[in-house]
Amino acid sequence: MESYTASCYEFLLNKSIIVQKIWIEACIEWVQEEQKKLPLKHELFSILYEQWLMADLREVAEGVLPSSLNKGTHTLNGLFALQVNSAVDIGHSAYSQLQKTKGQEIIDTGNEDINEFFSKGANDKASIIDTKWKEVSSRMLLLDITDGSSTVEAIEYQPFKEINQDSFQPGCKVLIKGPVQCRNNLILLKQENIQLLGGNVESLLESNTIENLLCKVLKTDHDTDIKPNVRSESNNKGDIKKETNEKK
Repeated sequence: MESYTASCYEFLLNKSIIVQKIWIEACIEWVQEEQKKLPLKHELFSILYEQWLMADLREVAEGVLPSSLNKGTHTLNGLFALQVNSAVDIGHSAYSQLQKTKGQEIIDTGNEDINEFFSKGANDKASIIDTKWKEVSSRMLLLDITDGSSTVEAIEYQPFKEINQDSFQPGCKVLIKGPVQCRNNLILLKQENIQLLGGNVESLLESNTIENLLCKVLKTDHDTDIKPNVRSESNNKGDIKKETNEKK
């Protein structure tokens, strides 16, 4: 068992994955019970990796991100296998996105959410992003990322052309590739800095749906209408229903 544990740990380490050895041992025991024997090592490695993709790193991983992330500006070097707890587009109105999940359209009149994001930490974040992000309606994903020990935010500093928002299932795993710029606990990601590995976490799939995340941003619930000018989808595409500016 000990030699298997060491081999599995080395296999994961070569993929920049660092987990608790007790978790590896538990996985090996589970596989042995399920198959009534220990499989060949390459088969065990494959099973172990699939289990890691579906595991919650907050329960099984060792922290790998430097504590200095929350202090000033620096460059993060190396490879880091991390977990994305949630992904929200702050480049578009949270309300318009919520209405879209309900099968409705709304005229997106601005980018209040991205402005609010930067205004919350004006001294720390206002100078991070080129002003073109505030002037042009572009997707900008805000990712909540954990290494299992600490949680940080990362933004889509430049477009992830090969990754759509739906690919970031709650709890999915990503490989962050340095060098990548970090400022005040915020990782500025470009396409070349991130690789989607897949997976999810069952509990996060339930709690961090896009609807739940948007409702949290708007401080409302799923059934509350909070803004007018909704265009309902219908056979008559030109039919625009104007509603009074009432809050329930």
